[in-house]
Order: sequence, then structure tokens, then C-alpha cells
Amino acid sequence: MIENLGSHGVGRALHEAPGFIPSYYDPKDRRVLKKNQVITIEPFLFTGAREVFDTGGGWTLAKHKRHLTAQYEHTMVITDGHPLIMTLPA
Repeated sequence: MIENLGSHGVGRALHEAPGFIPSYYDPKDRRVLKKNQVITIEPFLFTGAREVFDTGGGWTLAKHKRHLTAQYEHTMVITDGHPLIMTLPA
């Protein structure tokens, strides 16, 4: 699992509350999502990498060469019923 990246809230800025949402089970995280929150869901596929690092440009992330990783980001709106996935193709 990639331990230093996770999902997050989205609003007028790219990263808003709720802050870091791990992509793994954390029994200490007792937060509950609320109606109308907009969050990202960021699945990661990896072959052993545990962390990624900033390459210095402020945007591009990398990992050690011996590991393969892939990441995708969905945007989801929390509702009273089914969540709205905003990034699915029409």
C-alpha cells in the first residue's frame, strides 16, 4: 500500500477537509462522511512500493524504479442515497 498518499476533500481548493483519507483501513480514523461533501477516491495499484516522493517540481510524484505503480482519481459527492461519481464517462 502507498502509505503517504490518500484521498481528500475537494472544494474551492484542490485539497480541503476532510484531510488525508487513507486508502487502507485505519481503526483510529472514526470520521463519518456527511451529505454534500465532495471527496476524491484515489485507488492505487502497486508492486511493493510503500511510499512515493516529490520530484521537486511540486506536482510530479515518483517511486523507486524497481516498483510499478498506477493511480487514478475519482471525484465523489456524498448524498443521502447513492454517492454521485463525477468522473465516470458519460
